[in-house]
Amino acid sequence: MNRQILFATATITLAISVAITTLQTAYAWSLYVDLYGSALGLRLATVEIIGPFGYSDTRTVRTDPNATGNFTIPDSAVPYGYPFRVCTHSEGTLLPNCDDFTHGVGNMRISIIVPS
Repeated sequence: MNRQILFATATITLAISVAITTLQTAYAWSLYVDLYGSALGLRLATVEIIGPFGYSDTRTVRTDPNATGNFTIPDSAVPYGYPFRVCTHSEGTLLPNCDDFTHGVGNMRISIIVPS
């Protein structure tokens, strides 16, 4: 009987250890959003990432030449092969410019127009 309890305890301990290790090893990928087309004089643009499972993240980016918004996206939020949406708008615009993309392997770099 003691061997059964010892085996069960070892099994539970191993399962908890594996679960904790798995939680600590969360994977993510980087998305670089290059912004172009902003009107002269605009200083800021908002970039929003919308994932397929309710994930979203927003950044405000300066619209300097070669402006880029950087996002670190958890694999579970936008897994390989799944679509996601990128929307951007600038100061004073009511309607955003949105485009749909599909997550490929690893990090991605995309370009999107900032409406003015």
